[in-house]
Amino acid sequence: MKKLFPLFLVALGSTSCIIMTQRAAEIIVHSQISTQIESCKRLGPITAEASARGQLDWPSVEQQAKNNLREKAAEKYGEQVDSVAVINMDRYTAKMVANGLAFKCFCGANMPNKANMARG
Repeated sequence: MKKLFPLFLVALGSTSCIIMTQRAAEIIVHSQISTQIESCKRLGPITAEASARGQLDWPSVEQQAKNNLREKAAEKYGEQVDSVAVINMDRYTAKMVANGLAFKCFCGANMPNKANMARG
């Protein structure tokens, strides 16, 4: 049993999950700057990265990088930000870096029903 415990810890540590705060989950991710956000107020640039260590596949790393972009937008622009446009995703040996722009598109009652919106 004592010999299996370290192996269990290694297996547990190598699993991954995509994490995000509630505030970041409220931010809509657009795969590019499009007509959907052309009339929005541009708040500014944001950059985030996600480590590939312990991840099972690159799509998971890409999704975590997008989620981290949401987190950075929430940290930098607070309650102002409600949308993020991904400008580019750079894949390196052990990480992925996401660059984007933060936007303010909705005000209070004009917020769309988040249950009906696609997350990216």
